[in-house]
Amino acid sequence: QKAWLQHNASRVVNMVIETEYSSDYIEQEIFPHICTGGENKLTLVLNSCPNLTHLPACIKQLQHLEKLQILSCPRFLALPETLGDLRSLELLDISAPPPTTAATDPAVMNGPSPAAAVPHQAGLGPLEAAVAAADLFNFGSLARFARCCALRALPNSLGNLANLRTLIVQDCPFLEHIPDSIGELQNLTQLVIDTSDNDEPEYQPYIYQPSLLKSIPSSIGHLSSLQQLKFRGCNALTTLPESLGNLTALTQLLVIGCHKLASF
Repeated sequence: QKAWLQHNASRVVNMVIETEYSSDYIEQEIFPHICTGGENKLTLVLNSCPNLTHLPACIKQLQHLEKLQILSCPRFLALPETLGDLRSLELLDISAPPPTTAATDPAVMNGPSPAAAVPHQAGLGPLEAAVAAADLFNFGSLARFARCCALRALPNSLGNLANLRTLIVQDCPFLEHIPDSIGELQNLTQLVIDTSDNDEPEYQPYIYQPSLLKSIPSSIGHLSSLQQLKFRGCNALTTLPESLGNLTALTQLLVIGCHKLASF
């Protein structure tokens, strides 16, 4: 891998990393070659990396990075503040895409018992529950909670991403903070905030996780280019900011599974 990166990093335009190595290994052995790459527009996908907990600060050197996706990385905890230096970034996607494993896979059919699949009932905190769930299930199975992200907050530097057009924070049941700086994303056209732990209703009785996100910053009303806005599974929200009425470009608003929401 290292030898290939040393000779080809400058020509790479699409890179997908799937590895069980730790964040330290990725930071020390993979990212240095990516961060010293060429000037090509770059798409970077970190997919199904069960031991990835963070991105290295050197990611700020990827000045031509246009798309960053962190998919099905259940131990992923934080984005670096240097994320805000990625001025070419247009897409930031932190989610768990629909599984490709067939429903008839024995690993799915003979998965853990419902009682074993609810780690938070054993007195674990939300972060510990995420890690326990990740250890409990086989990666790639239909049990989505094993692929959810443990991300707790978005960095304050988020607002520096002047070219960001799409922000997807999905399958992140432990998200508890969205910075006020989100209102500075004047080119943002699509925003998805999904703190649910799965998309398949048949699994919800087994792996339900209460949301930790209790408020949406009023600065969201400054997103003058926003066309699509989705809130899903934000079951701790009791209200949405009145500033949503300032979103004159908005054509689609979806509010799903936000059961405590009284009005907006």
